[in-house]
Amino acid sequence: MSLPKSECTDSRVWKEAKCPDGYKAKHISEVRVGDIVLHPDGYDRTVCAENLTRDPFMGLSLFGSSHKSGLEPVFVKLSPSPRATT
Repeated sequence: MSLPKSECTDSRVWKEAKCPDGYKAKHISEVRVGDIVLHPDGYDRTVCAENLTRDPFMGLSLFGSSHKSGLEPVFVKLSPSPRATT
């Protein structure tokens, strides 16, 4: 399954990001508690309140990384679409 190009280019900071299948590129400020993100170690991690911090010098950080002060995208896992029940 490949994502449409528009799914990967909706950020205000970068024009094109190479999204892995099943993920959406987001700015670090758009990540919320409960999101599942692709960690740089290659594993999916669930974001909790302790993982999102604000540093007065570097700004917002996720898992201790500022994602190059917001210039590097955060890959958030797409949730499966809910199935209609009959």
